[in-house]
Amino acid sequence: MATATAPAAVAAADNGGHGSSSASQNASGSGEGQGGSMSLSLQLRPLGSTPTAAVAVSVPPMAAAPMMAGPAAAAPAPAPPLATMAVAQNASLAAVASALAAHRRNQATHRSSALHGHLRRCAEALAASRPADADAELASIARMASADGDAVQRVAVAFAEAMARVVIRPWRGVSAALFPSDAGAAGDALTAWEAEFARQSFLNLCPLLHLAAVAVNEIILETTRNDKFIHIVDLGGIHHAHWVELLQGLATRRAAVRPCLRLTIVHEHKHFLAQAAQVLAAESDRHGVPLDLHIVESSVEALKLDALGVRSDHAVVIVSMLQLHRLVGAGILSTTAPPSPAAAAAASMITSPLPPANMSSKVDRLLRGFHLLSPRAIILTENEANHFVPSFTDRFASALPYYEQLFAAMEEAGAAAVERKAAERYLLREEIKDVIACDHDGPRWARHETLGRWVVRMGAAGFALAPAITVVTAAGRVRAVAARLPGGGDERRYGVTEGGGWLILNREEKPMFCVSAWRRQ
Repeated sequence: MATATAPAAVAAADNGGHGSSSASQNASGSGEGQGGSMSLSLQLRPLGSTPTAAVAVSVPPMAAAPMMAGPAAAAPAPAPPLATMAVAQNASLAAVASALAAHRRNQATHRSSALHGHLRRCAEALAASRPADADAELASIARMASADGDAVQRVAVAFAEAMARVVIRPWRGVSAALFPSDAGAAGDALTAWEAEFARQSFLNLCPLLHLAAVAVNEIILETTRNDKFIHIVDLGGIHHAHWVELLQGLATRRAAVRPCLRLTIVHEHKHFLAQAAQVLAAESDRHGVPLDLHIVESSVEALKLDALGVRSDHAVVIVSMLQLHRLVGAGILSTTAPPSPAAAAAASMITSPLPPANMSSKVDRLLRGFHLLSPRAIILTENEANHFVPSFTDRFASALPYYEQLFAAMEEAGAAAVERKAAERYLLREEIKDVIACDHDGPRWARHETLGRWVVRMGAAGFALAPAITVVTAAGRVRAVAARLPGGGDERRYGVTEGGGWLILNREEKPMFCVSAWRRQ
Protein backbone atom coordinates (compact mmCIF):
# COMPACT_ATOMS: atom_id res chain seq x y z
CA MET A 1 0.00 0.00 0.00
CA ALA A 2 1.29 3.48 -0.85
CA THR A 3 0.50 6.88 0.56
CA ALA A 4 0.67 10.28 -1.11
CA THR A 5 2.07 13.30 0.72
CA ALA A 6 2.91 16.83 -0.28
CA PRO A 7 6.64 17.51 -0.70
CA ALA A 8 6.77 20.11 2.05
CA ALA A 9 5.08 17.82 4.52
CA VAL A 10 7.45 15.00 3.66
CA ALA A 11 10.45 17.26 4.08
CA ALA A 12 9.19 18.46 7.44
CA ALA A 13 8.75 14.95 8.60
CA ASP A 14 12.26 14.04 7.48
CA ASN A 15 13.71 17.07 9.27
CA GLY A 16 11.89 16.35 12.43
CA GLY A 17 9.17 18.90 11.92
CA HIS A 18 11.40 21.89 11.43
CA GLY A 19 10.30 22.77 7.89
CA SER A 20 6.66 23.51 8.46
CA SER A 21 6.97 27.23 8.11
CA SER A 22 8.97 27.07 4.94
CA ALA A 23 6.48 24.61 3.48
CA SER A 24 3.73 27.07 4.15
CA GLN A 25 5.64 29.81 2.46
CA ASN A 26 6.37 27.64 -0.57
CA ALA A 27 2.75 26.72 -0.89
CA SER A 28 1.70 30.33 -0.60
CA GLY A 29 4.26 31.54 -3.08
CA SER A 30 3.37 28.84 -5.54
CA GLY A 31 -0.29 29.82 -5.36
CA GLU A 32 0.46 33.47 -5.96
CA GLY A 33 2.86 32.79 -8.80
CA GLN A 34 0.31 30.68 -10.72
CA GLY A 35 -2.01 33.58 -11.09
CA GLY A 36 -5.21 31.69 -10.41
CA SER A 37 -4.03 28.22 -11.41
CA MET A 38 -2.62 25.61 -9.14
CA SER A 39 0.03 22.90 -9.72
CA LEU A 40 0.11 19.97 -7.34
CA SER A 41 3.13 17.71 -7.08
CA LEU A 42 2.70 14.38 -5.32
CA GLN A 43 5.27 11.86 -4.18
CA LEU A 44 4.16 8.26 -3.89
CA ARG A 45 6.02 5.73 -1.78
CA PRO A 46 5.16 2.51 -0.09
CA LEU A 47 4.34 2.58 3.58
CA GLY A 48 7.41 2.20 5.69
CA SER A 49 9.78 2.99 2.86
CA THR A 50 12.51 5.61 3.05
CA PRO A 51 12.05 9.05 1.49
CA THR A 52 14.50 8.28 -1.25
CA ALA A 53 12.14 5.62 -2.58
CA ALA A 54 9.35 8.06 -3.16
CA VAL A 55 8.12 8.51 -6.74
CA ALA A 56 6.98 11.99 -7.74
CA VAL A 57 3.88 12.30 -9.93
CA SER A 58 3.04 15.70 -11.36
CA VAL A 59 -0.62 16.54 -12.06
CA PRO A 60 -1.05 19.29 -14.68
CA PRO A 61 -2.81 22.45 -13.62
CA MET A 62 -6.58 22.73 -14.31
CA ALA A 63 -7.99 25.77 -15.97
CA ALA A 64 -10.24 27.69 -13.71
CA ALA A 65 -13.91 27.50 -14.66
CA PRO A 66 -15.34 30.85 -15.71
CA MET A 67 -17.29 32.57 -13.02
CA MET A 68 -21.04 33.06 -13.81
CA ALA A 69 -22.77 35.98 -12.27
CA GLY A 70 -26.21 34.38 -12.35
CA PRO A 71 -27.80 30.94 -12.47
CA ALA A 72 -26.78 28.59 -15.28
CA ALA A 73 -28.53 29.50 -18.59
CA ALA A 74 -30.61 26.73 -20.28
CA ALA A 75 -29.28 25.40 -23.60
CA PRO A 76 -31.39 26.53 -26.66
CA ALA A 77 -33.81 23.86 -28.09
CA PRO A 78 -32.72 22.38 -31.43
CA ALA A 79 -34.60 23.74 -34.50
CA PRO A 80 -37.16 21.29 -36.02
CA PRO A 81 -36.07 19.63 -39.27
CA LEU A 82 -37.20 21.26 -42.53
CA ALA A 83 -39.11 18.13 -43.56
CA THR A 84 -41.21 18.29 -40.38
CA MET A 85 -42.00 21.95 -41.01
CA ALA A 86 -43.00 21.19 -44.63
CA VAL A 87 -45.33 18.37 -43.55
CA ALA A 88 -47.02 20.61 -41.01
CA GLN A 89 -47.39 23.40 -43.54
CA ASN A 90 -48.86 21.04 -46.17
CA ALA A 91 -51.32 19.65 -43.64
CA SER A 92 -52.42 23.17 -42.78
CA LEU A 93 -52.88 24.09 -46.44
CA ALA A 94 -54.80 20.86 -47.08
CA ALA A 95 -57.15 21.65 -44.21
CA VAL A 96 -57.79 25.14 -45.58
CA ALA A 97 -58.38 23.78 -49.10
CA SER A 98 -60.77 21.14 -47.77
CA ALA A 99 -62.72 23.76 -45.85
CA LEU A 100 -62.95 25.99 -48.93
CA ALA A 101 -64.10 23.06 -51.09
CA ALA A 102 -66.79 22.17 -48.55
CA HIS A 103 -67.90 25.80 -48.48
CA ARG A 104 -68.15 25.91 -52.27
CA ARG A 105 -70.15 22.67 -52.31
CA ASN A 106 -72.57 24.09 -49.77
CA GLN A 107 -72.91 27.26 -51.82
CA ALA A 108 -73.53 25.24 -54.99
CA THR A 109 -76.16 23.12 -53.23
CA HIS A 110 -78.04 26.15 -51.93
CA ARG A 111 -77.78 27.89 -55.31
CA SER A 112 -79.06 24.81 -57.15
CA SER A 113 -82.00 24.51 -54.79
CA ALA A 114 -82.85 28.18 -55.27
CA LEU A 115 -82.57 27.94 -59.07
CA HIS A 116 -84.86 24.91 -59.13
CA GLY A 117 -87.42 26.85 -57.14
CA HIS A 118 -87.28 29.87 -59.45
CA LEU A 119 -87.50 27.71 -62.58
CA ARG A 120 -90.48 25.78 -61.23
CA ARG A 121 -92.33 28.93 -60.17
CA CYS A 122 -91.62 30.55 -63.52
CA ALA A 123 -93.10 27.55 -65.32
CA GLU A 124 -96.15 27.62 -63.05
CA ALA A 125 -96.63 31.33 -63.76
CA LEU A 126 -96.43 30.73 -67.51
CA ALA A 127 -98.92 27.86 -67.30
CA ALA A 128 -101.30 30.13 -65.36
CA SER A 129 -100.81 33.07 -67.79
CA ARG A 130 -99.14 35.33 -65.21
CA PRO A 131 -96.39 37.00 -67.26
CA ALA A 132 -95.50 39.53 -64.53
CA ASP A 133 -94.74 36.75 -62.05
CA ALA A 134 -92.78 34.87 -64.70
CA ASP A 135 -90.76 38.02 -65.41
CA ALA A 136 -89.87 38.39 -61.72
CA GLU A 137 -88.70 34.78 -61.55
CA LEU A 138 -86.63 35.21 -64.71
CA ALA A 139 -84.92 38.23 -63.13
CA SER A 140 -83.98 36.13 -60.10
CA ILE A 141 -82.67 33.35 -62.35
CA ALA A 142 -80.54 35.83 -64.30
CA ARG A 143 -78.79 36.92 -61.09
CA MET A 144 -77.87 33.35 -60.12
CA ALA A 145 -77.36 31.47 -63.39
CA SER A 146 -74.29 31.62 -65.61
CA ALA A 147 -73.41 30.18 -68.99
CA ASP A 148 -69.91 29.49 -67.60
CA GLY A 149 -71.02 28.12 -64.23
CA ASP A 150 -71.71 24.60 -63.05
CA ALA A 151 -74.14 22.22 -64.75
CA VAL A 152 -77.23 23.50 -62.91
CA GLN A 153 -76.36 27.12 -63.67
CA ARG A 154 -75.89 26.37 -67.36
CA VAL A 155 -79.16 24.44 -67.54
CA ALA A 156 -80.91 27.34 -65.83
CA VAL A 157 -79.59 29.72 -68.50
CA ALA A 158 -80.97 27.49 -71.25
CA PHE A 159 -84.40 27.09 -69.65
CA ALA A 160 -84.62 30.79 -68.77
CA GLU A 161 -83.93 31.68 -72.40
CA ALA A 162 -86.62 29.26 -73.56
CA MET A 163 -89.21 30.51 -71.07
CA ALA A 164 -88.42 34.13 -71.92
CA ARG A 165 -89.50 33.32 -75.47
CA VAL A 166 -92.76 31.95 -74.08
CA VAL A 167 -93.33 35.22 -72.18
CA ILE A 168 -93.03 37.41 -75.28
CA ARG A 169 -94.72 34.98 -77.67
CA PRO A 170 -98.10 36.84 -77.54
CA TRP A 171 -96.28 39.84 -79.04
CA ARG A 172 -95.66 38.33 -82.44
CA GLY A 173 -93.87 41.35 -83.82
CA VAL A 174 -91.48 41.64 -80.88
CA SER A 175 -90.79 37.91 -80.97
CA ALA A 176 -90.14 37.90 -84.71
CA ALA A 177 -87.82 40.92 -84.45
CA LEU A 178 -85.79 39.46 -81.59
CA PHE A 179 -85.71 35.87 -82.82
CA PRO A 180 -86.15 35.84 -86.60
CA SER A 181 -84.81 32.30 -86.86
CA ASP A 182 -87.77 30.94 -84.86
CA ALA A 183 -89.96 31.32 -87.91
CA GLY A 184 -87.80 28.95 -89.94
CA ALA A 185 -86.69 25.38 -89.63
CA ALA A 186 -84.57 24.14 -86.79
CA GLY A 187 -80.98 25.23 -87.05
CA ASP A 188 -81.56 28.06 -89.56
CA ALA A 189 -79.63 30.46 -87.35
CA LEU A 190 -76.61 28.17 -87.26
CA THR A 191 -74.04 27.74 -89.94
CA ALA A 192 -73.50 24.24 -91.26
CA TRP A 193 -70.09 24.17 -89.59
CA GLU A 194 -71.48 25.17 -86.17
CA ALA A 195 -74.26 22.62 -86.32
CA GLU A 196 -71.96 19.80 -87.43
CA PHE A 197 -69.24 20.64 -84.91
CA ALA A 198 -71.81 20.72 -82.10
CA ARG A 199 -73.35 17.41 -83.15
CA GLN A 200 -70.02 15.62 -83.51
CA SER A 201 -68.83 17.05 -80.18
CA PHE A 202 -71.95 15.75 -78.46
CA LEU A 203 -71.68 12.30 -80.06
CA ASN A 204 -68.01 12.05 -79.14
CA LEU A 205 -68.08 13.49 -75.62
CA CYS A 206 -71.36 12.38 -74.05
CA PRO A 207 -70.62 9.29 -71.90
CA LEU A 208 -74.16 7.96 -72.35
CA LEU A 209 -73.88 8.00 -76.12
CA HIS A 210 -70.52 6.28 -75.87
CA LEU A 211 -72.24 3.49 -73.94
CA ALA A 212 -74.99 3.41 -76.56
CA ALA A 213 -72.39 2.98 -79.33
CA VAL A 214 -70.79 0.13 -77.37
CA ALA A 215 -74.19 -1.58 -77.22
CA VAL A 216 -74.77 -1.02 -80.95
CA ASN A 217 -71.44 -2.62 -81.87
CA GLU A 218 -72.08 -5.63 -79.64
CA ILE A 219 -75.54 -6.14 -81.16
CA ILE A 220 -74.04 -5.95 -84.67
CA LEU A 221 -71.39 -8.54 -83.79
CA GLU A 222 -74.03 -10.82 -82.27
CA THR A 223 -76.46 -10.45 -85.17
CA THR A 224 -73.86 -11.06 -87.90
CA ARG A 225 -71.59 -13.55 -86.13
CA ASN A 226 -71.92 -16.15 -88.94
CA ASP A 227 -71.91 -13.77 -91.92
CA LYS A 228 -69.00 -13.02 -94.22
CA PHE A 229 -70.46 -10.01 -96.05
CA ILE A 230 -71.83 -7.36 -93.72
CA HIS A 231 -73.43 -4.10 -94.81
CA ILE A 232 -73.93 -1.41 -92.15
CA VAL A 233 -76.15 1.55 -93.04
CA ASP A 234 -75.45 4.46 -90.68
CA LEU A 235 -78.11 7.15 -90.90
CA GLY A 236 -75.55 9.70 -89.75
CA GLY A 237 -75.76 9.63 -85.98
CA ILE A 238 -72.64 7.75 -84.88
CA HIS A 239 -69.17 9.19 -84.43
CA HIS A 240 -66.62 7.51 -86.68
CA ALA A 241 -64.50 6.49 -83.66
CA HIS A 242 -67.12 3.88 -82.80
CA TRP A 243 -66.86 2.32 -86.25
CA VAL A 244 -63.14 1.98 -85.57
CA GLU A 245 -64.09 -0.08 -82.51
CA LEU A 246 -66.34 -2.24 -84.71
CA LEU A 247 -63.40 -2.93 -87.03
CA GLN A 248 -61.39 -4.03 -84.02
CA GLY A 249 -64.21 -6.32 -82.93
CA LEU A 250 -64.48 -7.90 -86.37
CA ALA A 251 -60.71 -8.41 -86.50
CA THR A 252 -60.68 -10.33 -83.22
CA ARG A 253 -63.79 -12.38 -83.91
CA ARG A 254 -63.19 -16.10 -84.12
CA ALA A 255 -64.28 -17.13 -87.60
CA ALA A 256 -62.93 -19.33 -90.34
CA VAL A 257 -63.14 -16.47 -92.85
CA ARG A 258 -62.38 -12.81 -92.10
CA PRO A 259 -65.60 -10.81 -92.71
CA CYS A 260 -65.85 -8.04 -95.30
CA LEU A 261 -67.52 -4.82 -94.20
CA ARG A 262 -69.43 -2.37 -96.36
CA LEU A 263 -70.19 0.83 -94.47
CA THR A 264 -72.69 3.32 -95.87
CA ILE A 265 -72.92 6.66 -94.08
CA VAL A 266 -75.73 9.10 -94.79
CA HIS A 267 -74.70 12.72 -94.26
CA GLU A 268 -75.89 16.09 -95.49
CA HIS A 269 -72.39 17.48 -96.03
CA LYS A 270 -70.03 14.95 -97.52
CA HIS A 271 -66.90 17.06 -97.06
CA PHE A 272 -67.26 16.85 -93.28
CA LEU A 273 -66.47 13.13 -93.49
CA ALA A 274 -63.18 13.44 -95.39
CA GLN A 275 -61.06 13.03 -92.26
CA ALA A 276 -63.28 10.22 -90.96
CA ALA A 277 -62.82 8.36 -94.25
CA GLN A 278 -59.04 8.55 -93.92
CA VAL A 279 -59.12 7.27 -90.34
CA LEU A 280 -61.40 4.35 -91.22
CA ALA A 281 -59.27 3.37 -94.23
CA ALA A 282 -56.12 3.36 -92.10
CA GLU A 283 -57.77 1.27 -89.37
CA SER A 284 -59.10 -1.17 -91.96
CA ASP A 285 -55.57 -1.77 -93.25
CA ARG A 286 -54.15 -2.04 -89.75
CA HIS A 287 -56.67 -4.66 -88.61
CA GLY A 288 -56.84 -6.52 -91.90
CA VAL A 289 -60.61 -6.14 -92.30
CA PRO A 290 -61.65 -5.27 -95.87
CA LEU A 291 -63.72 -2.08 -95.82
CA ASP A 292 -65.86 -0.56 -98.57
CA LEU A 293 -66.83 2.94 -97.43
CA HIS A 294 -69.79 4.49 -99.22
CA ILE A 295 -70.98 8.01 -98.35
CA VAL A 296 -74.45 9.15 -99.40
CA GLU A 297 -74.77 12.94 -99.37
CA SER A 298 -78.34 13.45 -98.25
CA SER A 299 -80.44 14.26 -95.22
CA VAL A 300 -82.44 11.49 -93.62
CA GLU A 301 -85.65 13.30 -94.59
CA ALA A 302 -84.72 13.32 -98.29
CA LEU A 303 -83.04 9.90 -98.35
CA LYS A 304 -83.59 7.77 -101.45
CA LEU A 305 -83.34 4.11 -100.53
CA ASP A 306 -81.87 3.19 -103.92
CA ALA A 307 -78.81 5.28 -103.07
CA LEU A 308 -77.90 2.91 -100.23
CA GLY A 309 -76.74 0.20 -102.61
CA VAL A 310 -78.20 -2.68 -100.61
CA ARG A 311 -77.45 -6.17 -101.98
CA SER A 312 -79.36 -9.34 -101.23
CA ASP A 313 -76.19 -11.36 -100.50
CA HIS A 314 -75.17 -9.06 -97.64
CA ALA A 315 -76.35 -9.11 -94.04
CA VAL A 316 -77.81 -5.61 -93.81
CA VAL A 317 -77.98 -3.80 -90.48
CA ILE A 318 -79.52 -0.32 -90.38
CA VAL A 319 -78.33 1.88 -87.50
CA SER A 320 -79.99 5.10 -86.40
CA MET A 321 -78.74 7.13 -83.45
CA LEU A 322 -80.92 10.12 -82.50
CA GLN A 323 -82.09 10.57 -86.09
CA LEU A 324 -85.63 9.25 -86.49
CA HIS A 325 -87.37 11.31 -83.80
CA ARG A 326 -86.96 14.40 -85.99
CA LEU A 327 -89.24 12.77 -88.57
CA VAL A 328 -92.04 11.93 -86.16
CA GLY A 329 -95.24 13.78 -87.01
CA ALA A 330 -98.86 13.88 -85.98
CA GLY A 331 -100.39 12.90 -89.32
CA ILE A 332 -102.59 9.81 -89.11
CA LEU A 333 -103.95 7.69 -91.96
CA SER A 334 -106.19 5.51 -89.88
CA THR A 335 -107.00 5.32 -86.20
CA THR A 336 -109.06 2.14 -86.32
CA ALA A 337 -106.43 -0.51 -87.04
CA PRO A 338 -105.11 -2.06 -83.81
CA PRO A 339 -101.42 -2.77 -83.29
CA SER A 340 -100.06 -6.19 -84.14
CA PRO A 341 -100.24 -8.81 -81.34
CA ALA A 342 -96.45 -8.82 -80.88
CA ALA A 343 -96.30 -5.04 -80.67
CA ALA A 344 -99.23 -4.89 -78.27
CA ALA A 345 -97.66 -7.53 -76.00
CA ALA A 346 -94.34 -5.71 -75.88
CA ALA A 347 -95.99 -2.35 -75.36
CA SER A 348 -98.05 -3.67 -72.47
CA MET A 349 -94.83 -4.13 -70.50
CA ILE A 350 -93.93 -0.45 -70.81
CA THR A 351 -96.10 2.24 -69.26
CA SER A 352 -96.34 4.94 -71.90
CA PRO A 353 -99.13 6.52 -73.92
CA LEU A 354 -99.24 4.83 -77.31
CA PRO A 355 -99.91 6.51 -80.65
CA PRO A 356 -102.25 5.03 -83.23
CA ALA A 357 -100.80 2.06 -85.08
CA ASN A 358 -101.06 3.38 -88.64
CA MET A 359 -99.36 6.73 -89.03
CA SER A 360 -98.38 8.77 -92.06
CA SER A 361 -95.46 10.81 -90.76
CA LYS A 362 -92.11 10.80 -92.53
CA VAL A 363 -90.64 8.30 -90.11
CA ASP A 364 -93.44 5.81 -90.73
CA ARG A 365 -92.97 5.97 -94.49
CA LEU A 366 -89.22 5.58 -94.08
CA LEU A 367 -89.62 2.55 -91.82
CA ARG A 368 -91.91 0.87 -94.33
CA GLY A 369 -89.24 1.50 -96.96
CA PHE A 370 -86.62 -0.12 -94.71
CA HIS A 371 -88.87 -3.15 -94.41
CA LEU A 372 -88.65 -3.63 -98.19
CA LEU A 373 -84.85 -3.85 -97.94
CA SER A 374 -85.13 -7.03 -95.81
CA PRO A 375 -82.53 -5.98 -93.24
CA ARG A 376 -81.11 -8.50 -90.80
CA ALA A 377 -81.74 -5.96 -88.04
CA ILE A 378 -82.55 -2.32 -87.33
CA ILE A 379 -80.87 -0.82 -84.28
CA LEU A 380 -82.40 2.36 -82.89
CA THR A 381 -80.98 4.68 -80.24
CA GLU A 382 -83.45 7.31 -79.09
CA ASN A 383 -84.01 9.61 -76.14
CA GLU A 384 -85.95 7.78 -73.46
CA ALA A 385 -88.05 10.84 -72.68
CA ASN A 386 -91.59 12.03 -73.27
CA HIS A 387 -91.08 15.54 -74.64
CA PHE A 388 -93.53 15.24 -77.53
CA VAL A 389 -96.69 16.12 -75.58
CA PRO A 390 -99.00 19.13 -75.90
CA SER A 391 -98.94 20.18 -72.22
CA PHE A 392 -96.33 22.83 -71.40
CA THR A 393 -96.25 21.75 -67.75
CA ASP A 394 -95.61 18.11 -68.69
CA ARG A 395 -92.85 19.03 -71.12
CA PHE A 396 -91.14 21.23 -68.53
CA ALA A 397 -91.41 18.61 -65.76
CA SER A 398 -89.92 15.96 -68.05
CA ALA A 399 -87.23 18.10 -69.70
CA LEU A 400 -85.65 19.82 -66.68
CA PRO A 401 -84.27 16.73 -64.86
CA TYR A 402 -83.43 15.10 -68.20
CA TYR A 403 -81.20 17.90 -69.45
CA GLU A 404 -79.67 18.41 -66.02
CA GLN A 405 -78.33 14.88 -66.26
CA LEU A 406 -77.01 15.48 -69.78
CA PHE A 407 -75.20 18.69 -68.80
CA ALA A 408 -73.76 17.03 -65.69
CA ALA A 409 -72.58 14.00 -67.70
CA MET A 410 -70.80 16.24 -70.19
CA GLU A 411 -69.11 18.15 -67.38
CA GLU A 412 -68.12 15.02 -65.47
CA ALA A 413 -66.55 13.46 -68.55
CA GLY A 414 -63.85 16.13 -68.45
CA ALA A 415 -64.63 17.23 -71.97
CA ALA A 416 -62.65 20.04 -73.54
CA ALA A 417 -64.29 23.38 -72.77
CA VAL A 418 -64.59 24.43 -76.43
CA GLU A 419 -66.27 21.20 -77.53
CA ARG A 420 -68.53 21.00 -74.48
CA LYS A 421 -69.68 24.59 -74.90
CA ALA A 422 -70.36 24.02 -78.59
CA ALA A 423 -72.46 20.93 -77.87
CA GLU A 424 -74.42 22.72 -75.16
CA ARG A 425 -74.86 26.01 -76.99
CA TYR A 426 -75.65 24.85 -80.50
CA LEU A 427 -77.36 21.52 -79.82
CA LEU A 428 -78.72 21.01 -76.31
CA ARG A 429 -79.89 24.59 -75.79
CA GLU A 430 -81.57 24.50 -79.20
CA GLU A 431 -83.36 21.31 -78.18
CA ILE A 432 -84.49 22.89 -74.91
CA LYS A 433 -85.87 25.90 -76.77
CA ASP A 434 -87.72 23.60 -79.15
CA VAL A 435 -89.20 21.54 -76.30
CA ILE A 436 -90.15 24.44 -74.00
CA ALA A 437 -90.98 27.32 -76.35
CA CYS A 438 -92.87 25.33 -78.99
CA ASP A 439 -96.49 25.91 -79.96
CA HIS A 440 -99.41 23.73 -78.94
CA ASP A 441 -98.62 21.08 -81.57
CA GLY A 442 -95.39 20.20 -79.77
CA PRO A 443 -91.72 20.48 -80.68
CA ARG A 444 -90.82 20.85 -84.33
CA TRP A 445 -87.86 18.47 -84.33
CA ALA A 446 -86.91 17.46 -80.74
CA ARG A 447 -89.82 15.02 -80.68
CA HIS A 448 -88.48 12.63 -78.10
CA GLU A 449 -90.65 9.64 -77.25
CA THR A 450 -90.29 6.64 -74.97
CA LEU A 451 -89.79 3.04 -76.04
CA GLY A 452 -93.46 2.20 -75.64
CA ARG A 453 -94.42 4.47 -78.50
CA TRP A 454 -91.64 3.15 -80.72
CA VAL A 455 -92.86 -0.40 -80.12
CA VAL A 456 -96.20 0.36 -81.74
CA ARG A 457 -94.67 2.50 -84.50
CA MET A 458 -92.18 -0.20 -85.45
CA GLY A 459 -94.89 -2.85 -85.23
CA ALA A 460 -97.04 -0.90 -87.69
CA ALA A 461 -94.08 -0.90 -90.12
CA GLY A 462 -93.65 -4.68 -89.86
CA PHE A 463 -90.88 -4.98 -87.25
CA ALA A 464 -90.74 -6.73 -83.88
CA LEU A 465 -88.24 -6.58 -81.06
CA ALA A 466 -85.35 -9.01 -81.44
CA PRO A 467 -84.96 -11.92 -79.00
CA ALA A 468 -83.65 -11.07 -75.56
CA ILE A 469 -80.43 -12.99 -76.19
CA THR A 470 -79.48 -10.32 -78.72
CA VAL A 471 -78.85 -7.70 -76.03
CA VAL A 472 -77.54 -9.88 -73.20
CA THR A 473 -73.91 -9.62 -74.30
CA ALA A 474 -74.36 -5.94 -75.09
CA ALA A 475 -75.71 -5.20 -71.61
CA GLY A 476 -72.77 -6.93 -69.94
CA ARG A 477 -70.28 -5.09 -72.11
CA VAL A 478 -71.96 -1.74 -71.40
CA ARG A 479 -71.78 -2.34 -67.64
CA ALA A 480 -68.06 -3.13 -67.89
CA VAL A 481 -67.35 0.05 -69.87
CA ALA A 482 -69.57 2.17 -67.59
CA ALA A 483 -67.56 1.09 -64.55
CA ARG A 484 -64.47 2.72 -66.09
CA LEU A 485 -66.12 6.06 -66.80
CA PRO A 486 -65.53 9.04 -64.47
CA GLY A 487 -67.81 8.39 -61.51
CA GLY A 488 -68.68 4.96 -62.90
CA GLY A 489 -67.52 3.24 -59.74
CA ASP A 490 -70.84 4.27 -58.22
CA GLU A 491 -73.40 1.78 -59.53
CA ARG A 492 -76.09 4.45 -59.43
CA ARG A 493 -74.15 6.79 -61.71
CA TYR A 494 -74.56 4.75 -64.91
CA GLY A 495 -77.02 1.88 -64.92
CA VAL A 496 -78.50 -0.46 -67.51
CA THR A 497 -82.04 -1.80 -67.61
CA GLU A 498 -82.46 -4.61 -70.13
CA GLY A 499 -85.45 -6.39 -71.58
CA GLY A 500 -86.52 -8.39 -74.60
CA GLY A 501 -84.50 -6.83 -77.41
CA TRP A 502 -83.86 -3.49 -75.72
CA LEU A 503 -81.77 -1.87 -73.02
CA ILE A 504 -82.17 1.52 -71.36
CA LEU A 505 -79.18 3.58 -70.23
CA ASN A 506 -79.72 5.40 -66.95
CA ARG A 507 -77.84 8.10 -65.10
CA GLU A 508 -78.56 8.53 -61.41
CA GLU A 509 -81.49 6.13 -61.99
CA LYS A 510 -82.97 8.54 -64.55
CA PRO A 511 -83.73 6.85 -67.93
CA MET A 512 -81.80 8.71 -70.62
CA PHE A 513 -81.42 6.71 -73.85
CA CYS A 514 -82.86 3.48 -75.18
CA VAL A 515 -81.06 1.10 -77.56
CA SER A 516 -83.42 -1.37 -79.23
CA ALA A 517 -82.91 -4.11 -81.84
CA TRP A 518 -85.63 -4.98 -84.35
CA ARG A 519 -86.15 -7.65 -86.97
CA ARG A 520 -88.70 -8.18 -89.71
CA GLN A 521 -91.87 -9.97 -88.72
